[in-house]
Amino acid sequence: MLESGLKFQKAFKRLGERDTEYALMQGGIPRNIDWDNAKHFMEFLKIFHDVTKNVSGSLLVTSSQYFHEFCKILRVFKASCGSRDPLLGSMAERMKLKYDKYWGNIKNINMMIFVAVILDPRYKLKFVNFSFEKLYDKDDADFLGAKVKETFSKMFECYMNANNGGRSFTSTTMDGASDVGVPDGDMAGDFFKEVHFHEIINKNEVDLYLMDGLEKPGDQNTFDILNWWKVNSSKYPILSQIVRDVLAMPVSTVASESAFSTGGRVLNNYRSSLTPKTVEALICTQNWLRASPMTTDFEELIEEFEKLELEIAPTGEDEDESGVDSD
Repeated sequence: MLESGLKFQKAFKRLGERDTEYALMQGGIPRNIDWDNAKHFMEFLKIFHDVTKNVSGSLLVTSSQYFHEFCKILRVFKASCGSRDPLLGSMAERMKLKYDKYWGNIKNINMMIFVAVILDPRYKLKFVNFSFEKLYDKDDADFLGAKVKETFSKMFECYMNANNGGRSFTSTTMDGASDVGVPDGDMAGDFFKEVHFHEIINKNEVDLYLMDGLEKPGDQNTFDILNWWKVNSSKYPILSQIVRDVLAMPVSTVASESAFSTGGRVLNNYRSSLTPKTVEALICTQNWLRASPMTTDFEELIEEFEKLELEIAPTGEDEDESGVDSD
């Protein structure tokens, strides 16, 4: 709404020059300082709008991107809470209080949002630790870094044990011999298969993956993380299984549109046939009434509206079954 209103700044100014009723409205016409405040608020709120859209996508991987939005929000709060603009600073402080309610206690943060970033070959654990150092105190950063790495290692051990417990890695199963035990005569093939198997078992995939160089960041829209893991699944067989489970999880199951719209609370089972103009009028009126500085008794208004509806709408009780007036 702010973004749309700013486009008509000159139109509102001309309206105030030509329409006396508009110029004499309560509170006066918008001044330059009001337009400046609207611009600052739009830039500030647009960040949260974009974050919500990014983490609410349903056709792309969102679990590996949430930590980036998490860092962005924290940085915005740190910069805005100390803003010289008192309106922006007070709003940011109130938002920060709500943020701390869910994310303030670092011991209760879900470690999976950090594990998902580690599984992104462009960032891995280095980026997670770097972000912790920039966002938290040293003690908190060290605590979170150690906990994330421990969680990642435990996940790998669980998946590795599950794979080893479900398969029998014997020479017979590897070389594909028949049930009667007749070998195919390729001793070199058996040798290379067994060597490859022991390399996988003896080497820790976590250490190999973390020591490998980072992929080039590039454009966010051009890098396909799922395709990268598909290509490298033979190199990291256990980690690729973790990726399939972790990156498949959506960060949010709520559509981004519903986070910023009250339409769902206006259109319901009993109001499903309202025209678009009526819905728009209801939503805008509700917004204006709540933002109005006047002391309005909403309960009295609701009672008056209900009386008007009863007077206008036919009740069907004016006549009885015989067609005679009930009076």
